[in-house]
Amino acid sequence: MNFRKTGWMMLALALSGPLASNMMAQADKKEDKPAAPPVVNGAKPAPRADRLSSMAETLKLTDAQKEKIKPILEDETKQIKALRDDKTVPRENRVTKYLEIRKATHDKIRPILDPEQAKQFDKNRGVAAGGRAATPAPPAPAAAPAPEKK
Repeated sequence: MNFRKTGWMMLALALSGPLASNMMAQADKKEDKPAAPPVVNGAKPAPRADRLSSMAETLKLTDAQKEKIKPILEDETKQIKALRDDKTVPRENRVTKYLEIRKATHDKIRPILDPEQAKQFDKNRGVAAGGRAATPAPPAPAAAPAPEKK
């Protein structure tokens, strides 16, 4: 009986070594990951954290243009956050209002850009020559074939 207990203990010790080393390796991997961005005032981090620098790189903005665009983007962020936090607005109206805020922001930014930048700005936002977003209409549902008569 004593041999059986000792055998099981030896087996448990033999198996715990690789298991412990595997757990340590996983702990080391977790430490390599960068920390999540901090949450400020309960707000989630923006999906596009720094739109101004992205826009500056894409459109090759001058410092003067950056200074003019920065407060416009900050105002847009405040308006969208207020809209998101206002739970009295129905979802359908929220989407409409969001699109209005985005359009107003684009309308304020566009005159700050030179013609080449404005062209790229419109292209990045999918604006067609007619001034509307160039998103294609969804395809019409296919008509069901008429049932065959026998």
